[in-house]
Amino acid sequence: MDKKEQAEIILQQLKEGQNAIEQKQYEYAIACFQKIIAVLPKYVTPYVDIGIAYTFLGNFRAAINFYQKAAKLEPNNAAIYYAIGEVYLLSKDHRTAMHYYGKTVKLNPKIVEVWETMGNLSQVEGRYRDAVRYFKKAVELAPENITLINKLGLAYSDIEEDEEAIQCLEKSLKIKPDDVEATYLLGNIYRLLENYKEALRYHKKAVNLDPENLLANFELGFTYMDLRNFEDALRYFQKVLDLNPNYTLASLTMGATYLAMKKDEEAIRYFEKVIAVEPENIQAVKSIAFSYYALGDYQKAIYYYEKAAEIEPNNSSIYSSLGNTYYKIKNYEEAIRYCHFAIGLDDKNTEAYVTLSKTFGDLEDRKQQVAFSIIAAQLGEKSQKRWLEENGFVLEDILNT
Repeated sequence: MDKKEQAEIILQQLKEGQNAIEQKQYEYAIACFQKIIAVLPKYVTPYVDIGIAYTFLGNFRAAINFYQKAAKLEPNNAAIYYAIGEVYLLSKDHRTAMHYYGKTVKLNPKIVEVWETMGNLSQVEGRYRDAVRYFKKAVELAPENITLINKLGLAYSDIEEDEEAIQCLEKSLKIKPDDVEATYLLGNIYRLLENYKEALRYHKKAVNLDPENLLANFELGFTYMDLRNFEDALRYFQKVLDLNPNYTLASLTMGATYLAMKKDEEAIRYFEKVIAVEPENIQAVKSIAFSYYALGDYQKAIYYYEKAAEIEPNNSSIYSSLGNTYYKIKNYEEAIRYCHFAIGLDDKNTEAYVTLSKTFGDLEDRKQQVAFSIIAAQLGEKSQKRWLEENGFVLEDILNT
């Protein structure tokens, strides 16, 4: 067999393997590429294609292994390091993914998608200044890309550089005046700045641009909630749920709205919907506990506060709420135990000191009652300062002795 015939066979096997990937016949594709490697062990393409096939199969370790072999053959090929980063991202190893994305941009700093992915990861992990840096790089490479400009604006908002955020989003609207995302994001920033007139203007505009846009409706509802216009808030949150019944954030916010309206039974109904889908949604679990507490159903409140403590075992406020709820049912031993546990996690937990003061008051332990009341008053609890003064104690005199 001469070299021309061999080359034709290899090209045919390569095409066959790549077609197999398109048809989701990954094992067959790998077999085709392995035949090529057996003949041409220094040809990089089949190693990369095997990496792709193993990625689709969910065998990330094997995919990385073949991509690494490809990188050894072509150590300056940025695309290979990008592919390795993508596999680590899929396997949720963000730190290693960032390492390979970094290697990618060192070799080729003009791949927009890499800068964008680095920005996305940084934002998810709360490294907002890094997100700004990476999105800025992406926007420099693609200055008319509205999605990237919006992401940069959101990242600026995350670090409270609101003027820069507004400038980014206004730039998006100059490029595309009917961009819904830029419109409602501008509304979000004005809401954070408590400029509700502008927030409402942009949120209403976003909904008018796309009445079926889930986030535009949600953000308009949230602005109405901030304004304590609960009826309109509920109307837009309900519209979100009509668009997507599984959008748990809308159910959670519906519950919070009913809670603010002191309609605890309605609030519970929506918190239960969230918990049915996300049993460890801490906000929903804590909120339903508070709702039952407000209704005077202390046993159910205790049940959900204990669930919350299982989810966040180091959350001091959950234990002080448990202590306060046990106080309500006059289980003083548990009230004291949970309040001390809360203080062990956070020695500035005012609720715990107030509950301890009330508990020892009921137990007629005047010394302990006053001691914990003083601490609570020192932490700024006005009711305790007032109680001390009503009982002949002046906090300033106590602190000066």
